[in-house]
Amino acid sequence: MLQAKSNNQYHLSEVNDHKFTDQTWQDVLAPISDPEEPLVPPLPLPDGSHLNLPNPRKKTLVIGSVLMLFVLLAGVVLAANHYISWFNSENLSAFLEQARGTSMALPTVLILYVVGGLFFFPVTVMSLAVAAVFGPIWGPIYGMSGALTSAAVMFWGGEKLGDRGLRKLGGHKVQKVDEAFSKSGVIGVATIRLLPIAPYSLVNLVAGISSIKLLPFLLGTFLGMLPPMIAKGLVGDSLSDLATNPSTRSITYLAIGILIWVGVIVLSRHFARKLQSRDVKA
Repeated sequence: MLQAKSNNQYHLSEVNDHKFTDQTWQDVLAPISDPEEPLVPPLPLPDGSHLNLPNPRKKTLVIGSVLMLFVLLAGVVLAANHYISWFNSENLSAFLEQARGTSMALPTVLILYVVGGLFFFPVTVMSLAVAAVFGPIWGPIYGMSGALTSAAVMFWGGEKLGDRGLRKLGGHKVQKVDEAFSKSGVIGVATIRLLPIAPYSLVNLVAGISSIKLLPFLLGTFLGMLPPMIAKGLVGDSLSDLATNPSTRSITYLAIGILIWVGVIVLSRHFARKLQSRDVKA
């Protein structure tokens, strides 16, 4: 790029145009858009010769790609209709019970959190189900591991989906989450986790297109979800005990868990208001 100096002379300078020359998809698209060899291999004939077929026209490739995309989306919709109806607290608890006490316990929890995140399944319901099965100690540990794994996967999905697609998906909620990330970083992520202003999966997707990096995002998620995850562990385990063996102990733990949960919400709102007032004064 030419730049002028003070003495009216010009010199060449390097331009950082990575944003406009990103070659991420080159290896995928180049063989189709500008193939070095025929896309359709020559067909052998009975006499030993070969019939060379011309490459499909661009219009044919576009129509074929659209049809393939339509079939793929139809398959996703059918799978979603089947699995979303399966995703409820009863089925989750029964499924997790089969994995409890085995080497597949943690992998099962991680997979359920990731799949649930893809379908925007409420993370609170998932965490309560995990706590009810694995107890007040391992429940929060497994739940936090699953929540962080789901957050990382959806963060990557947000990077691939891009800004324009997400704003169509989430509307004004996307703007709120994005502003919190840009202003406060790790603290902003922790505040959003304590004050769920948008669905868990949507927050993860928006983080992927924001300026925040993955590790600070996961750190903020951990800090924001730790107190309510512990409370959910007490509540989920107590609910399980109440259903199977009601006792004064289980009722007490349930009450303590609910009080901690409510206290976390109240304190987080107070903390969020302080942050907002500090930003306004600044």
